[in-house]
Amino acid sequence: MSFNSQGIIFAKFGNSLLKSVNGGINFAQITSQQEYVIEYSIGSSDELIINLAENEIYYVKKSIDNGQTWADITGILSNQLVYDLQFDVNSNVLANSNLIPGTYKYEFDASDLTSGIYFYTLSVNEFSETRKMFLVK
Repeated sequence: MSFNSQGIIFAKFGNSLLKSVNGGINFAQITSQQEYVIEYSIGSSDELIINLAENEIYYVKKSIDNGQTWADITGILSNQLVYDLQFDVNSNVLANSNLIPGTYKYEFDASDLTSGIYFYTLSVNEFSETRKMFLVK
């Protein structure tokens, strides 16, 4: 079970992801019967990300409205089996502001990160793309 900042409880039960808005008295399924939920995670801004399988195809989806609607995360995550989903709770953001057109250089300090596969998202206006980064120490 996990709680978001609004006190909503999320729980994986069997193949499904459930949600309770009344402190766990009642739970409602927020994924379809055809989807097999593998893993889920809640971010500091209450984003909800799930990894699921449907008809032997893997998906990663994101919800910003507590599981009411879901958007596919495409790109490098398409049809990839992901065993663990985590948010960067430290919000290590290289650039999070509006910039004028030009060339920019940022140093990424990964000294406090372990070796592994990390995903990052590049977003500009309506464009957003997620890519994979391998960190080997």
